[in-house]
Amino acid sequence: MNPKNSGFKEPPKDEKDYILGASPLPRIVLQESGDWSMFAPKFEPQRKQFETFNCVSFNTIDCVQRLIQRLTGNEENYSDRFLGLAAGTTYGGNDPKTVAEALRKNGLIPEDLLPFSDNLKTLEEYYSFKDSDENECRGWGRKWLKKWDFGYEFVFNSDVPDKPERMMEALKYSPLGVSVAAWNYDSEKDLFVKDKTERSNHWTVCVIGYKENEYWLIDDSYLEGESNLKKLSWNYSFDYAMRYFLKKKETDQERQRSFTFFGMLKGFFAKWLDDIFK
Repeated sequence: MNPKNSGFKEPPKDEKDYILGASPLPRIVLQESGDWSMFAPKFEPQRKQFETFNCVSFNTIDCVQRLIQRLTGNEENYSDRFLGLAAGTTYGGNDPKTVAEALRKNGLIPEDLLPFSDNLKTLEEYYSFKDSDENECRGWGRKWLKKWDFGYEFVFNSDVPDKPERMMEALKYSPLGVSVAAWNYDSEKDLFVKDKTERSNHWTVCVIGYKENEYWLIDDSYLEGESNLKKLSWNYSFDYAMRYFLKKKETDQERQRSFTFFGMLKGFFAKWLDDIFK
């Protein structure tokens, strides 16, 4: 498979973009090895009867679902269709920054509220609330945002010499979204390859990690034969890579417990000091 465009658009560059190592986004090591293979959401193809051009949403959500499984042990299944709709995705796809911003502002909802069902026959139907209730969907998205803090930053968004080192570091914090040329296979090397002259046309996930100096292992939203796992050459020319951050928010009940606890401590020390200086 080598489509002219499977849904990736280059993100607009801004000097305010968060870049790994030069942003306030917390760097919390979750997988020292960079191996995310044990956190594996159910495979969902981005193309069935028709192409959705929604690779950026599919693979951004894949990263988030793996993060949630790592943080909580829960296996979630969110609607890729909802995120694509919220991000304004259509023919030709979208860019990873626009989609990440849409997630940050609209949240995520369960797959069964807005599924990629077989009765959807056109792209226009896919990017609509057909067979679902828009208000209910958006309400679930707001509930998600009350539960989670979400952030993102580029690992790189320009041609820098230390891309492998940056990716190995970033994989300690989260799975990575990466741009690729889908898909050029070198049968002699048994690897997928891309050089600097090839244009990225697809956004996918570097989730399982790597074998240093040999390959990167990708979990994709397209099947290649019977598998969606692909090995990419170590010198694969990624144009963009992004990592994600997720933190569970305190509930009102948890905040109340904290307030009560620290109030008790304050009262205890106030009495203790009062007794000392009587």
